[in-house]
Amino acid sequence: MKRIYFISLLAASLSLNACHADVELKADATKAKAALVGVWQGDGSADDEGNYSGLEEYWKITRTADGRFEQEYLSMDMSAKKYTLVLEKGAWDYEGGMYLETHDDGKSNSFRVISITENTFQYNFPQDSDDFFIEEGKADSGFELIKPPSEFAKAD
Repeated sequence: MKRIYFISLLAASLSLNACHADVELKADATKAKAALVGVWQGDGSADDEGNYSGLEEYWKITRTADGRFEQEYLSMDMSAKKYTLVLEKGAWDYEGGMYLETHDDGKSNSFRVISITENTFQYNFPQDSDDFFIEEGKADSGFELIKPPSEFAKAD
């Protein structure tokens, strides 16, 4: 009987730890910023957005605690067998429910945050509804962005 009680207690403890990783952090800017530090990955297709049929997108973004980011962004046109690979760098911040990026080339983006946990980050453009959002997942520090297939040519 003690063994069953111990196993049940252990399972409950592991369950609580697993749930802890999915705690919503959006309301606490300090915790949200800390959670966003690290390597994140995302993917999508413009078909999800209702345009540019056949376009696939993948990205890796590394955010540092000092507010800098580096993002690799791969876009592949599956029908034309062409790809674009862009490296962007800049500064990032989180405040008042908004995720902000200022790129080194001077361009900036503001996104409305839907959710931040230790493992997922969901956001969209301020004019979009919550039904459409961009999602990133936390990745291991050694994560590498996928490469385009060898038969794809670099787009102009």
